Amino acid sequence: MAKMKTKNQAANALKEIMSELNDGVIKDYEMPTLCNLETCEDTGFAVILTLSTKFEYPNCVLDEWRNKLGADDFMISVNRNKLQVKFNVRY
Repeated sequence: MAKMKTKNQAANALKEIMSELNDGVIKDYEMPTLCNLETCEDTGFAVILTLSTKFEYPNCVLDEWRNKLGADDFMISVNRNKLQVKFNVRY
């Protein structure tokens, strides 16, 4: 799949992903800008999903979401009972 170049394209892909899921799987999301701290230039954006801990998310599901969002990679984190997956979309 071609890489997403804009947040609008990623937002449309995220809407498609959310339409395929049960209510409450994705509790929240945000799309902050990625910035190179040395040059202060934008290098892309991230799609950060806060997910419900009531479900399992095997690698095949996360890889499918990564492909749909056009992301280069993803990271999983848990902080204060918040399960988050961050997909990095670089320009």
